[in-house]
Amino acid sequence: MRTRGILLVGNMGAERDNLRKWFECSYQMLEAQSQEQILQDLETGHNRIAAILLGMEDPQLNGFEVLELLSELHWTDRIPVVTIVSRHSKKVDEVILRGYGLGMADVICMPCPAEVAQRRIQNMMELYAHRLYLDKIATYQTRELRQQECKLRRTYTFIIDALSTAVEFRNGESGQHIRRIRGITEVLLRHLAVTHRELGLGEEQVETIIYAAAMHDIGKIAIPDSVLLKPGKLTEYEYAIMKRHTLYGCALLQSFVYEQDDALATCCYEICRSHHERWDGCGYPDGLVGNQIPLAAQVVSLADVYDALVSRRIYKPPYSHSQAVQMIQDGECGAFNPMLLKCFMEVEKQLCEQFAFHAAECSDGSLPAYRGAYMEIQDKHIYQGGPSGENRSPEEMATYNLLDQLGISYERLDHSPAATIADCEEVKDLLGVEICKNLFLCNRQKTHFYLLVMPGNKAFHTKELSSQIGSARLSFAGPEALEEMLGVTPGSVSILALMNDPGHQVQLLVDRDVAEEPLFGCHPCRNTSSLKIRTKDIFEVFLPYTGHSPTLVTLSNE
Repeated sequence: MRTRGILLVGNMGAERDNLRKWFECSYQMLEAQSQEQILQDLETGHNRIAAILLGMEDPQLNGFEVLELLSELHWTDRIPVVTIVSRHSKKVDEVILRGYGLGMADVICMPCPAEVAQRRIQNMMELYAHRLYLDKIATYQTRELRQQECKLRRTYTFIIDALSTAVEFRNGESGQHIRRIRGITEVLLRHLAVTHRELGLGEEQVETIIYAAAMHDIGKIAIPDSVLLKPGKLTEYEYAIMKRHTLYGCALLQSFVYEQDDALATCCYEICRSHHERWDGCGYPDGLVGNQIPLAAQVVSLADVYDALVSRRIYKPPYSHSQAVQMIQDGECGAFNPMLLKCFMEVEKQLCEQFAFHAAECSDGSLPAYRGAYMEIQDKHIYQGGPSGENRSPEEMATYNLLDQLGISYERLDHSPAATIADCEEVKDLLGVEICKNLFLCNRQKTHFYLLVMPGNKAFHTKELSSQIGSARLSFAGPEALEEMLGVTPGSVSILALMNDPGHQVQLLVDRDVAEEPLFGCHPCRNTSSLKIRTKDIFEVFLPYTGHSPTLVTLSNE
């Protein structure tokens, strides 16, 4: 049985018959006469197409444009494109000069002895197959290394949090401060990563800073109780002692045995030492100015100031969110990077909402904690249907009302804000369903927007998706576009948000693994609850109501 195929593209004259005759015994021969048909054949049969033979002299199909398209969509990375041109053609030199730069694997000038042409094409197919095999092995090994790295990071996090929490308890707090700092830092960093790509904030660097943020005040362990726990204003002498916590923390970190180029250890040191530096040079301990201050320390510094303002301290009551924002804007807490301040103002509503600083104080006098990766679920009861509406947003209640109107039954679990998929581990265990990962994407020109729904345990690879939907250079769309088109904030997006897109501005992409599961887990346009719904009801009732037709994609688990 011929399980592999060769795609013939464009008019090759009599040479097409020769090519078909040479390979039809071993390969299924496919044909395409337009760019649309090529992409359709690749999308439906990309796992079995072994090579593309492209005629370069078809007057109806520009071979160079086809090459450019296949290269831009990264098909030439996986499938060899062998161009076919007459050796007497005026295009031979141009094909040779331009073709390789556009991703061509080889060029065959016809007529050519059958044995030679067959062998060259066969060699290319074997070469690419072997390369894909090696890539698969490398991907598997990379995944194994990442899993080991995750285990190490969990160990790092436990140690970091144990040390930091010990300091917080000594400081008379519940230990929730470090969790809120980590959460606020994450919100700021992720917004910066999207709005200021020139900073080069990749996912690994963002996560490293988030982990390290908890260590910012570790040096307070060396501050005497008489200073650290003093309920009133510190004297000048006492303040000088307090300021030394930045240096004590660095000394403590340096006493640990670690690799000097370890990114996490270096980041912990920078944050610990420089989180009280200020943009105008009026901070401590080194009086750094502007971008002399490490970016990680700048972000944690702003997060620390905001949390200190809105939290109760032994020496002051909490300020309201709006008061804290105004004080930071007015420079009452020192000067900050203007770019970072702009970012802060763009996410201040999210901070207020996500960290619940607008809510009443807890019974112990502290503010409600940000849970993040430490999210706890106080009420573990599984509810049938929606809530009464008390303390619920209009967006969330509109979701429940629509599901009820459509006759879709669902189970509900309430919890603190779940900002990431990692936060949903306990939700998955209690609710008995995997919460889907939802990515809001756009093309380079920001003319096409996509909602990708995929399993939470899969990694997202841009190239893999781009090649399947024919949209090159995908990137994450910003929070402004998300709110404008789907009416939700980051962390709360789900397939149910398509009810807010009557104009069908957003194209729905669904991983086949999600579509094949009997149950579907998602947020009701608010990340403080999670729902379990029958997948059949999503695809056969909800989506037809919204008018959105899903495009199924296949994403690897690598």
